[in-house]
Amino acid sequence: MAAIGARAEWITADHPLDYGYGPGSPLAKLVAAGGKVLMVGAPLDTMTLLHHAEHLSRVPGKRIRRCEVPFATAAGTQWRMIEEFETSVPVVPGPDDDYFATIVAEFLAAGHGVQGTIGEAASTMVEAAAITAFAVDWLEQHYGCANEDDISNWRSGVA
Repeated sequence: MAAIGARAEWITADHPLDYGYGPGSPLAKLVAAGGKVLMVGAPLDTMTLLHHAEHLSRVPGKRIRRCEVPFATAAGTQWRMIEEFETSVPVVPGPDDDYFATIVAEFLAAGHGVQGTIGEAASTMVEAAAITAFAVDWLEQHYGCANEDDISNWRSGVA
């Protein structure tokens, strides 16, 4: 991820290599800093911040992806296995592929965020903390823990 501005170095520093949408990630720091997301001409289903909500949500059966990726180092290319919740499809079975658009649309319909145009581009601006909390609640209500065993498994890192 990239950032510009006075806090850019802090936002991007120490980005976890595993589970890079969770705690310590630039997305978590954006939420902690009271930041906002501005989407200019972008479809609502492309709000990357909602991957942070997927990470935080207590839903069983999250898909996990493991892959080997290259890193440039002073010694040359180093390969490392990383692990992340799946982001190319919904994190759990069930939602439509574009369910992020549903979450953002419901958030906006509830009176949160601002929509308008910038130039001729349809634009949306939301507070990062508010949309993240809304999305976590939405995910847990629709796909959340079915029983105490699921909650225990989630807390122990099984889900």
